[in-house]
Amino acid sequence: MTYRPEVDGLRALAVIPVIFYHANYPFFGGGYLGVDIFFVISGYLISSILINDLSRNRFSIVNFWKRRAKRILPALLSVIIFTSILSYFYIPNEEIKTFANSIVSSLFFYSNFFFQYNTGYFDVAAEYQPLIHTWSLSIEEQFYILFPIFLLLFYKNNYKLILFIILILSLFFAQWGGNFKFTYPFIEDKFLFYNKGFFNDFMFPFSRAWELILGFFAAIILIKNNQFLLKNKFFTEGICLISLGLIFFSVFNFNKNSPYPSFYTLIPCLSTFFLIIFLNGSLFLKKILSNTILVKTGLISYSLYLFHFPIFSILKYNLYIFQSNYFLDLIIFFSVITVSILNYKLIETPFRKKINFNLTLKGFAFAYSLLLIFSFTVFSTNGFENRMKFKLSDDLNNSFFYSGKGKKCFDINQVHITEDFCLVGDREKKTNFFILGDSHVLPFYTFFDSYFNKNQLSGYFTGYSGCPPILGVYAMRTDQNIRNCHKLNLKVKEFIKSKNIKNLVLISRWTYYTDGGYLGNLFSHITNDPTASPSKLNSREAFKSGLKKTLNEYSDLGVNVIILNQVPQQKINPKFYYYLINSKSEKSTNRINDLSLKRKEHESYQYYIKNLFDMNAEKYSNFYFLDFTDRFCKENCLFGGINSSYYLDDNHLSESGVKFLEKNLINFFNQIF
Repeated sequence: MTYRPEVDGLRALAVIPVIFYHANYPFFGGGYLGVDIFFVISGYLISSILINDLSRNRFSIVNFWKRRAKRILPALLSVIIFTSILSYFYIPNEEIKTFANSIVSSLFFYSNFFFQYNTGYFDVAAEYQPLIHTWSLSIEEQFYILFPIFLLLFYKNNYKLILFIILILSLFFAQWGGNFKFTYPFIEDKFLFYNKGFFNDFMFPFSRAWELILGFFAAIILIKNNQFLLKNKFFTEGICLISLGLIFFSVFNFNKNSPYPSFYTLIPCLSTFFLIIFLNGSLFLKKILSNTILVKTGLISYSLYLFHFPIFSILKYNLYIFQSNYFLDLIIFFSVITVSILNYKLIETPFRKKINFNLTLKGFAFAYSLLLIFSFTVFSTNGFENRMKFKLSDDLNNSFFYSGKGKKCFDINQVHITEDFCLVGDREKKTNFFILGDSHVLPFYTFFDSYFNKNQLSGYFTGYSGCPPILGVYAMRTDQNIRNCHKLNLKVKEFIKSKNIKNLVLISRWTYYTDGGYLGNLFSHITNDPTASPSKLNSREAFKSGLKKTLNEYSDLGVNVIILNQVPQQKINPKFYYYLINSKSEKSTNRINDLSLKRKEHESYQYYIKNLFDMNAEKYSNFYFLDFTDRFCKENCLFGGINSSYYLDDNHLSESGVKFLEKNLINFFNQIF
């Protein structure tokens, strides 16, 4: 194949957004689609090699797999060994056991399935999985194993038509696969235009296969006619500029709430497809993408992709990423680039070009054995449980908890249809409360059950995670068949009206829908129109109108609306703070205060939502509002005490945290009733 430096430049444009996305930089909400660009490029390069070899009758599937192994495995093994060494010093006991599982799944190329079942790509927990990004490598390896076998079987039997049919089916599954299920009748009752499910999960291979096959068709076009549509320079430059513009548009406008993979994925993938075809005839963009810096970045892009995420993830275990500043960011990026260059020069290049396969195979056997022994040791020692750095007292360990009873009442599939709401409190008494919320409602289950029993009251309890409990809003979630936020809020209203319930308690991570996280990321967008585009502005407008609608409609029903404001959101899971504190001395108490969230940051972060609640409290006589700032915060907002954490993670309270608020809650409800 003729070397195309502009394709390496395109690789650079794929890896940079991924890195910025994982670094939580604003404006790179769609940075994850760099992986889609890689898939199309990989499909193009591999198909070019295979078709050329097959057309010259010199194809050997064993030699192909050897070349792929020498290209992929040395760098992958080096990053796993690198991360494993760091994990001993920096990853806690429970988390290192999950890490050990991810090592095995990465070594045997099924990490996409492992992470699909255990951690969603967009979950906060994914940030603490150093190898989660290997899901894309597993899909590529699955392609490298199956695709040459397919070509051997069908090369002379309309293989292009078969691949085109597979491409269409795969694309349709990316869009509609969530409507299919394993149980009879195998299709959801309501067939949605887009619905998230097993068959179109972000990491599921069949919903990604079309991207790699698209690269195959780019290779076919260029092999058959290398001057394809290159005579019209104006057309060529125009389509290249439009394609590059659409890639940038996707990077800056997509986010974790975008339906993905879906027909939306066509935008970056078709743009990459056209760039691969037409860049050869472009004078302007070809020159830009062949720039030395971009080409060299593209050459080390594989190592950059492999090393950036483990480094970011380990940093998050050690707090540095949350004390970030421009100087620290510079050091981090310099470290990622340095490690990647070293890996490219010392591992990637020698194994690919200089070291013979027999020696390479011995190296693979040694590295696999080493990593499997490490993983086995992790499990046999219960996550290296004797490491003093990660030993917490029993009281502290037990404080990271909330009742399993509440979990049984929450995230019940299709509860917006079934009305399968839980009763809490004194079940012999008339039900006069309904407690509704997103996942922040869970730790309050035990309090309400106890308070209602003591006061001869009872209430219903339910909610969906990531669903703001207000009327008239649509959450930009992709599993509407099983967890429809809009319908749940309507169903609760109908239920309250039919049962003549007089008090509605709403508990939520309110800023999740109006502000995102402290860095402007981790946003769960909502709209008041299901066809509207997700954005911060639309989310705020939807929340404002939804709150007004909620207060108005429940006022008409004579129902009190009681909102518990979001507790101060810490910047990291307090468990990681406690690992830094090893005694009960006064110094440790001061350390807790120093590490806790600054009150000014909390008040600034929640200013919009708090101001909105305060304004509505003045307008509606049926609206009651409880804020926890003064209870948690003096100069700083404490995440816990010496013997107990108030939080389960960075934003959810533990039952110890609710216990810490118990007097405030009892006084508040006693005053109302």
